[in-house]
Amino acid sequence: MGPSLEGYLRTGLGESLDFDLQILTSVHPFQADSNSEQAGSKTETPWALGIAPGLLYRWDVFQFVPYAGFGLGFYSWNNAVSESAGGHFGASGRVGLDYLLSRSVILSVQASVHVVLSDGLQVPWLQLGVGAAHAWGW
Repeated sequence: MGPSLEGYLRTGLGESLDFDLQILTSVHPFQADSNSEQAGSKTETPWALGIAPGLLYRWDVFQFVPYAGFGLGFYSWNNAVSESAGGHFGASGRVGLDYLLSRSVILSVQASVHVVLSDGLQVPWLQLGVGAAHAWGW
């Protein structure tokens, strides 16, 4: 559990299909061992980073725009998250709902799951988010 930050870029490939580049990071200072002392020094604060390009399908219904998508990405984390730190490839899936306050201001809720297979270790990462966005283009 911890705070997360996500940014994304989307561009339309068709009327309902978008290319989506999702960049997300999280920090986990509340993890049980992150505040413990080991050999007289404090352990690292766990963090993770993901860059996941993918495709999104949107159902444009007036001001509400539900969407679902998937992607393949690159994920990295430090040793405080797992023994096999570093960069690994994985997959992501996401669903969400955008509410258009205007053509350029969007409120959204999204759930995404990211799975990385690394040295036989499956590392799941679930993110639930509420946010606001500014849209350029038309």
